[in-house]
Amino acid sequence: MTHQRIQDVGKEVRYNRIVNPETGKMVLIPLDHGVILGPMTGIEHPAETIRQVADGGADGVIINSGIARSVIKPI
Repeated sequence: MTHQRIQDVGKEVRYNRIVNPETGKMVLIPLDHGVILGPMTGIEHPAETIRQVADGGADGVIINSGIARSVIKPI
């Protein structure tokens, strides 16, 4: 049971990093389309796209592990 509680605390901590505490809401932008559909106009440069999304006020982005590996240091 303790293991489950630790996992729940971890999920809550991660959730609270992206939810707006004033509204209880979040804006997540999916940028993982390229995995299914191939390269798409507008996300050829994912690091720049993620910067623009963050500058626009989004709380988070949904990306695949390949994009994460390529953008983690540039961002």
